[in-house]
Amino acid sequence: MPTTSHSTQPTANSTGLNVAAFEAVCDAVPVGMSIWDASQQLRYRNPLAQQFFASCNPLQIESVDPKEQRDWQNQLQAIARERASQTYETLRCVCADSVVRALRLAFHPVELEEGKRPGVLLLAVDVTREHELETQLAHAAGLAAVGRLAARVAHELNNPLDGSLRYVNLARRAIETGQTDKIDDYLAKSGVGMKRMAEIISDLLQFSRGSPEAGDDRNVNWIVEESIHMLRESADANGVIVSACLGDEDRMPTVGGTKLLQVCGNLIRNAVDAMPNGGRLNITSGIVDGDIILRFEDSGVGLPADTEQLFKAFYTTKSEGKGTGLGLAICREYVEQLGGTINASAARDGGADFIVRIPLPHGAAQEPKP
Repeated sequence: MPTTSHSTQPTANSTGLNVAAFEAVCDAVPVGMSIWDASQQLRYRNPLAQQFFASCNPLQIESVDPKEQRDWQNQLQAIARERASQTYETLRCVCADSVVRALRLAFHPVELEEGKRPGVLLLAVDVTREHELETQLAHAAGLAAVGRLAARVAHELNNPLDGSLRYVNLARRAIETGQTDKIDDYLAKSGVGMKRMAEIISDLLQFSRGSPEAGDDRNVNWIVEESIHMLRESADANGVIVSACLGDEDRMPTVGGTKLLQVCGNLIRNAVDAMPNGGRLNITSGIVDGDIILRFEDSGVGLPADTEQLFKAFYTTKSEGKGTGLGLAICREYVEQLGGTINASAARDGGADFIVRIPLPHGAAQEPKP
């Protein structure tokens, strides 16, 4: 087992430098460098590699997270045998000096001079500072997002809260002055404001939870049909005709039922609300280029020029008190959790066209069953 950081071979390498000069260069670089042969024997390492990894054979790398722990001996053998490089971007390790560091590891196959025997060059870069900065930036961004969300919540709740308090005060004054005939009206209007606040808080909680319970996968077509059934009464009340052209049942896979059900329900509800005087909503489903495609095309009032605004929390085009502005933000959250995308554009007849694209689940058939 080698006890020093240097090779003892006095030969020259391909650069024309002798080994001692080449190793002096390697010792000076801010990268841990070590060379191992296919039998797990350490052939060379510079001082930084000694600081990172224990001075024993075979290679030992102690990961902080047990889930990141690997069979590093087999890793070396596989790289030497298959001549294929392998990189680990950020691995938090307990180093030989007992310091926890975030390391970027790169394994590269090399040929050792004697008989062109296969070996492995291991490069280790200390990225602890960069990793800490990224974590701090992510935390700061999260706090900023929470601050913006809190400001929007305060703004959204302020109007109905102010209205409710005003009507409660009017009701108290009516009691004091004996105008009891107005009390019921004042309390009813106060209740409308409180209901509005409850809706905002309910939608906000749904948005913050982000992910409904898993394990409820259902066929895509069933989800669409169930969503239409749930919103049928609202559609009829607005005089909206809902038509569905769904793909072959045998081809359509099962996916996250609760998530997709809520996405479809929100899109149908928005379309119905956009057609208060009647209209048409066409829903189609199918599989295109390995993706599940759901399309919701309505003949409603249309969309703003910047359609991306629609998916931001609390943004709404509905009239005051008719929406919390969280529905489409929730839709995007759920669709992205399913690995997909949702986009909006102007429909051909001036309404809205929403397209949901979700990758087929692994192993799902793409061709009709015989």
